[in-house]
Amino acid sequence: MDTLGLHFNSLSWIPLLTIISVVCINTWWSSVDASTVPQERFRGFKATPNSSISSFQPLLSDSTGNYSLGFLRVNKNQLNLVVLHIQSSEQLRSARMARLPRWADPTQLFFNGSLVLSDPHTGVLWSTQTDGDRVSWDPILSGYTPSSTPIQIQVKYI
Repeated sequence: MDTLGLHFNSLSWIPLLTIISVVCINTWWSSVDASTVPQERFRGFKATPNSSISSFQPLLSDSTGNYSLGFLRVNKNQLNLVVLHIQSSEQLRSARMARLPRWADPTQLFFNGSLVLSDPHTGVLWSTQTDGDRVSWDPILSGYTPSSTPIQIQVKYI
């Protein structure tokens, strides 16, 4: 099993509207069944932003259901890949990218051994640069606490 420490940027560079979006997530998330968000994704997984979602699209949950990795809508037409604390709607970390991709169908997150965020216009925007068969995230297994810097995304071999 390979473990990759991903480092996410602080909130300092994210526009104020992102923070406002996070505050709105709490109402939306209460209507979502956290048990429907997978705790693991396998090679071949693909996700694109869902146009009907107004704030946060969860893609991967931890085993406790307290945290989720997913797309956060920013400024109505952009997205960021973030880790969100579900109960508080607090954005804990975000992926380091030179620019935020569009919240549109050509943007996709896929797992081909690496977890990759890309769009056809820009190419790869962010990647774990790993080679595994499945990806999961568990703050208990990685020793995550809200004050810790890296979040461990685990890329595993079956």
